[in-house]
Amino acid sequence: MQIAKITISNWMGIKRLSIDSLGKINMIRGENGSGKTSFLEAITGAFISTGSDINVINNDADDGKAETLIELTDGQSVERLVSTKTNRVIVKDADGEKIDKAQTYLTELVGPNPFNYNPIQFAQAKGKKRNELFLLAIDFKIKKQSFKAILRKHKIDLALIEFDPDKIDFRCHGIELLDKIKSGVYDFRAIINKEVIRLTNALQQDMRDMPAGSEKDWTGFNVTKKTQELLDAKDEINNYKKLADAIIDEKADNDSRLKSIKTRTDTIERLRDEIAKLNNNINIHKTRIEEDETVLAEFETPEIESMQSTINEYNDSQDFIFKQREMAKRQETLNGVEKKHTALDDFYKKLDKEIPKQVLADAELPFEGLEFRDDNIFLNDIEIDKLSDSESLTFLIKVSEQLIGEPKIVCINGWEQCGRKTRLQFAKETKGNGIQYFITEVLIADETDDGHLRIESEGRIDG
Repeated sequence: MQIAKITISNWMGIKRLSIDSLGKINMIRGENGSGKTSFLEAITGAFISTGSDINVINNDADDGKAETLIELTDGQSVERLVSTKTNRVIVKDADGEKIDKAQTYLTELVGPNPFNYNPIQFAQAKGKKRNELFLLAIDFKIKKQSFKAILRKHKIDLALIEFDPDKIDFRCHGIELLDKIKSGVYDFRAIINKEVIRLTNALQQDMRDMPAGSEKDWTGFNVTKKTQELLDAKDEINNYKKLADAIIDEKADNDSRLKSIKTRTDTIERLRDEIAKLNNNINIHKTRIEEDETVLAEFETPEIESMQSTINEYNDSQDFIFKQREMAKRQETLNGVEKKHTALDDFYKKLDKEIPKQVLADAELPFEGLEFRDDNIFLNDIEIDKLSDSESLTFLIKVSEQLIGEPKIVCINGWEQCGRKTRLQFAKETKGNGIQYFITEVLIADETDDGHLRIESEGRIDG
């Protein structure tokens, strides 16, 4: 299936163009800005919906609409109309009947990546860029289980970085998928990095807010026990104070008794027995006083001021201890966040090189003998960049035959960059391969008559 006729109206740089006799090779020649790229975009836009896109409408369009009508060699037709409010396509079969769900039909017809392969652009690219162009052109998918296996091989802690492969849509193109994953990891890493900065700043502020003179280590200090010891010491001091007061009272009583003896000298005889009793009583109390005085002399007053000071110091330190505990918790949180950031950073770096390489190694490529190694493509163990110009072009043509679906057309920009030898070989390699080519070539001003496009078609198209 190829394009037999095309009519373009108000599509980008083309005001009006109609061609009724397209061939296998269709050269679109003109100056820069004459509409060459617009011609190729009109073909692509007919099959692929880009939504309501004002950029495809010619600035001089009277009705504010861009339209492309393509008639295919099998009798089908595709009509695309784009305005500022709509993007509508009508597809008719060979009998002129409208096909339901036209865009769905076209998407299934042309495949997931139509018109993405330009052999000339591919030939001029090198290394990683060439890989990207090639992968965009093929229906490159990543299998979920293969991707999980790669993550396991790299020992990626999925729980730590909060990444769940089961929540990823693996149906999109592999390059798009890797870009989405990489972008998501980059954004999440940025969020975690902000959290690391926030927690670090908070800890630094905590250190500045720490109470002065609170550096003493209170590990193992039992404030309840120390408080009880202080109370016991106070009770002991009070008891000894009572004992001292009792001694004073006893001395006062003895003095009173001595006075009584002196005032009763006139009754000494009569009271001798009483005096003897009183003397004995005095001796008993004197002995007791001496014993109590000895105990009192031996008593060492506890340093309650020091004990009270220690307890006061402990109570004052409680804000410091609370702050220490809060800082320890914050530090623990920071350690976890830093660990997550490190893991995300490592994952992001692996997504940039190592993982894509392994994904490509597992990719199902369109034909045998083709493989990726590092940033190069190999064909039958020969690096593509080391192929001769002839071998390289042959390879590129074969690639296009493998990649394209229906309609079998290839759009090529930059023909003016190809020399005569390349053009002759291109004609030879593409002869009879069933593919229709639309090729743009830049002409300098004096090679054109009026600055308009020149369309030249040659070769028979397949029905």
